[in-house]
Amino acid sequence: MTQTQNYKLNQWESSDRLLMEDFNADNAKVDAALASVAAAAAAKADASALQTATDRIALLETNRATHAALAAEATAREQADAALRSENCWVKLGSWTTSGTSVTLPVSGAGNYRELKLVYQCTVGGSTSSMYLKLNNLSDANTYGYQSSTTASTTNVDKSSFSLLSSSSGRCAGEVALRPLGGGATALFSHLVSRIGTNANFRSLINLGVCTAVELQNVTSLVLSCSNGLSECKWTLYGLKG
Repeated sequence: MTQTQNYKLNQWESSDRLLMEDFNADNAKVDAALASVAAAAAAKADASALQTATDRIALLETNRATHAALAAEATAREQADAALRSENCWVKLGSWTTSGTSVTLPVSGAGNYRELKLVYQCTVGGSTSSMYLKLNNLSDANTYGYQSSTTASTTNVDKSSFSLLSSSSGRCAGEVALRPLGGGATALFSHLVSRIGTNANFRSLINLGVCTAVELQNVTSLVLSCSNGLSECKWTLYGLKG
């Protein structure tokens, strides 16, 4: 009796005796071979599954790190943008609606800003009226000086208030800016347009001036007055940071 080359399974010839032990031995060999193949296949499948799981975990970790980096970058950009906005922006400090011959607008923390700007709309009473501004209600003579922007000559500081409007009436809108001038003084810039009565005619006025008695950082109030009265007034105060 001969045997196969690889697994040594019995191969009978016509002259060989048939014994149960030989069949059992062959079956055991086949069973062992099949079990080995199955185990190898299972081990290969486990290794492949493990590698797949490892690859997925690595990919998830990479994505998480990428997302974390993107989130950190977005946060940094938002913080940088917020810092820029906080350093170079106009901040609304207050708004008021008033009527009467005078109004006092409080100013808080003027030293935190490099410029203050008062924007307003109002109706000026009378046929010919004037409107004036005082800082901290300072009204001593020789405290203010101003001139029209068309005037090129030197102007004396000999006024007790700063003029925003003169010889006008009706609806008007404008703004006045306050900027530090140095030497304890504040520069004043006024731009105003007024409508004359109910007519389509209008009058514009630009005044430039100075208050020598108070620095911008020490301004605590803006006092506006008109002898003939102001009505339907809307005032908004802004501060420029930076």
